[in-house]
Amino acid sequence: MRINLLPARELRLYYDKDAAKVKAATGVIMPLIIAALLYFSATASYNARKNDLLDLEQQYRNFINTENEIKQFELDIVQLKKRSDLLKSVLPVQFYWSEKLVLLTRLIPPEAWLDKLTVRENVLQVNGYIYAENSTERPIAILNRFIKNLNGEPSFSDDFRTIDLIDTFTTINQDKEVLEFELQMTLK
Repeated sequence: MRINLLPARELRLYYDKDAAKVKAATGVIMPLIIAALLYFSATASYNARKNDLLDLEQQYRNFINTENEIKQFELDIVQLKKRSDLLKSVLPVQFYWSEKLVLLTRLIPPEAWLDKLTVRENVLQVNGYIYAENSTERPIAILNRFIKNLNGEPSFSDDFRTIDLIDTFTTINQDKEVLEFELQMTLK
């Protein structure tokens, strides 16, 4: 137990000194605490930004690697195309007349028939007739439709540079026109 025998005035000064010491200590400690909190906050923010920058840097490296791989693939494609073109230029072109003749028979209109097929070097010459006995179309219109069918069928026309009508000759048989025609098809 403490007994204080000091007069009130001196007692007040005594307590004021203790309060002043507490205030002085608080005044010194509080800025240190605030400084420490600011330091830890800034360090945490810096570390977070540093990690974000490291992630971005890694993503950029991945992007550069992917871009380099794409460029390498493009170079490989160019080299493969060159090799393919070289092989195509060296190897003979495979052309099967049987496929083209089957297509020709499929594309010919029912009013027409073929009389002669001649192959010379890279030219197919087709001679035939059109007799429109039961048709309302004129034979020249049927021939035009036949040529359009040949040109319109990619599996046939892609192998030919031109499909030309060379000659036609019309005769009358039983009051109907008979059209004799000659087509010439040049291979590419």
